[in-house]
Amino acid sequence: MRSGELKSNTFPVVAAAKAKGGSFDILVLGTGSQSAADALKGFGAANVCYSEADAVADYTAEGYDAAIAAIVNAGGYKIIMTGASTTGKD
Repeated sequence: MRSGELKSNTFPVVAAAKAKGGSFDILVLGTGSQSAADALKGFGAANVCYSEADAVADYTAEGYDAAIAAIVNAGGYKIIMTGASTTGKD
């Protein structure tokens, strides 16, 4: 997601999560992520969460890592899927 707009690599990740079976959640980070999260609500996720916190307002690997780790640890997630982009690989 950039500036509130979903990137094209979002949709293959959602499709892969659906293909795994069972329920899945979506997390969107960064400025404008609320509108992006709203756009994803009809794609089959049990929950669509977002954060526009200062730590993720502008992309840094450290800021995103801390936010994702906190959510994964709190939610007990076992699988994390992300697009094969530079950001996703960070």
